[in-house]
Amino acid sequence: MSIDGIIDHAHSNSNPEHFEKKQNLTQVSGLYLFAFFCYNTKLMFAAPLHYYSYLDSQIITLSIGYFFYDGIDLVLNDKLSISTGVLLFHHVASIYVLSTAVLSKKFLLYAYWAMLMEVSSIFLHTRSILHISKLSTTSMIGFSKVISYLNLFSFIIFRGFVQFFLFGWAWVNYDHIHFVYKCIAFGGGFCFAVINISLLLRILHSDGFLLSSVVSQDRLDALLEDNEYSNSSESVAKSEKKELLDV
Repeated sequence: MSIDGIIDHAHSNSNPEHFEKKQNLTQVSGLYLFAFFCYNTKLMFAAPLHYYSYLDSQIITLSIGYFFYDGIDLVLNDKLSISTGVLLFHHVASIYVLSTAVLSKKFLLYAYWAMLMEVSSIFLHTRSILHISKLSTTSMIGFSKVISYLNLFSFIIFRGFVQFFLFGWAWVNYDHIHFVYKCIAFGGGFCFAVINISLLLRILHSDGFLLSSVVSQDRLDALLEDNEYSNSSESVAKSEKKELLDV
């Protein structure tokens, strides 16, 4: 099973409209949350629990709505598979965790920390577009390689470090939060950690960093040369055939 099948199930449905909406939401939420983090860095570290603003909570509400929409689309339009099950599990867990921040009017910035993973998704979806369009193995090999490295770097920062911070914050504040919130922090965090580790291993494998399954550059060049030779031979054959017919 390829990483792209799990990340962007919409592709298997040949539904570019759905994917475009998904990509747009990822870019909007990811860029907004990153800008908020840069502008309010001290607040993000100091008040993950008590800060709340109705206006700032709307990005969380938007994300919850998206997960509902995408989950329904999965059930109605996708065949039952492991990738579908993983996505549904991810969406249900996301709705549950994010709803806590909206309904309790607490943990808003904790939810912001979790949603910072969307910054990584920008490169993840860009990588998927290049793979699906075959540009990663044709005219944009160099650019695709750059995106692969940026995707890996952003994954480590915005998924790995963020996950580490969320666990660390919950542990340090263990005696100051309700039992229910402890379960959400550690239980939900564990679920997302498993998903992220699985995703990272698939990315490393798919992009050739781990147990490479991709074609090497030398092999790719050989294939391209062979293809060029075949095309050239075919052109010569057509030319000779035309000359014979003219005679």
